[in-house]
Amino acid sequence: HPSIFRKAIEQMAVPAHAATMVGDSFAHDVQGALDVGMRGVLLSRGSASRPLSRPDVPVIRTLHELVDVLR
Repeated sequence: HPSIFRKAIEQMAVPAHAATMVGDSFAHDVQGALDVGMRGVLLSRGSASRPLSRPDVPVIRTLHELVDVLR
């Protein structure tokens, strides 16, 4: 729900576009973040192929890959 993401950025005191949500569910984690203007990154540890997502949403297999995505 968008209110969860709005509350998070409010507590971090940053604009939505400056925050990134990393989650393992596109529908529940990433889409919710995108809906409020945050950046979303999908963590997909198990699938050999690209999971259902949007082409503009980075997909990482490990959290180590997040460093390159955030650069």
